[in-house]
Amino acid sequence: MNFLQTFWEVCHGFTDRAISWLFTEIRDVWLKTGARALPRIKPMKTELRTETRERIALPVQAGGQAGLTRDISATGLYFMTDSALRVGSAIELEIELSLATGNVRLKGQGQVVRIEPQGQQTGVAVRMTESRLVPGGKG
Repeated sequence: MNFLQTFWEVCHGFTDRAISWLFTEIRDVWLKTGARALPRIKPMKTELRTETRERIALPVQAGGQAGLTRDISATGLYFMTDSALRVGSAIELEIELSLATGNVRLKGQGQVVRIEPQGQQTGVAVRMTESRLVPGGKG
């Protein structure tokens, strides 16, 4: 891990003002050593997910179209579909789960937060806004 990566790791929980002050102090020390400028900093990607994702392929009905989940968590899911969806659009979802005690459907609403064209299909990331389990199912 280089200096800049360490810097971002250490500052992860700091406020923007604290990071700005610390970076200014480091820059001043760096420039006193004779360096002309600090190297360009590439911001590290911040993980926005708050829940653990589980990789599982489950059939999903999304906005009346069929798809297959890639992963799912308590707050969202990612699925592949042939349908064209738009970022920001609201979507109704239904996933059938087969349990030892019988089938259960996970029904809910969400918001499309990311679209990723992947060949003939589209990857869709959805943040769940509402969900519930409904007993019963097709089979």
